[in-house]
Amino acid sequence: MGWLKRLFGGESTENAEESDSGRQGMVTVINRWGIGDGKPFVLPTDPDIPSVFAQATERERSALPYGYLSHPSVSVRLATIAQLAAWGTYHLQKQSLVDLLADSSHDVRLAAARALWVEPEAVENALRCLRDEIHGSGFRSTVSPKAARQDLEILRDAAPSDEDRTRFKALVSEIVG
Repeated sequence: MGWLKRLFGGESTENAEESDSGRQGMVTVINRWGIGDGKPFVLPTDPDIPSVFAQATERERSALPYGYLSHPSVSVRLATIAQLAAWGTYHLQKQSLVDLLADSSHDVRLAAARALWVEPEAVENALRCLRDEIHGSGFRSTVSPKAARQDLEILRDAAPSDEDRTRFKALVSEIVG
């Protein structure tokens, strides 16, 4: 698992393709959060996400999602979201999931919204982030106000029950305005 060592600075990423040739392809993924040494992640092109996370140390598990949630493969992003949701709130990468509400894949956006509903506090945090995007205040990313409004709809539609949708509507009025 040389790629896992490179992910955490154990080896140089300069010759990543060479050192893992013959096993499976590798992909370089931007490290938008600056995790570890801040260098891009070098990850398998087609990883078995449950195995990757099962073999990782606790320290690695806290950082792995950042790379895999930015992976170019929709199926890898979906499997990573499912892994995070299965772990529950401790491992839930809330900000990364909020960012995925603007993913290019509708399936990823919906899965991220459903994962946020695992923890009601995560939904409230998402609403604060989307409020900042909509009103152009606080911390802003590259999400447009229009896209942030669409993200609100995705988050609402992912609510697990009518009661949650009613609560969501009240939270939107209170937090977003």
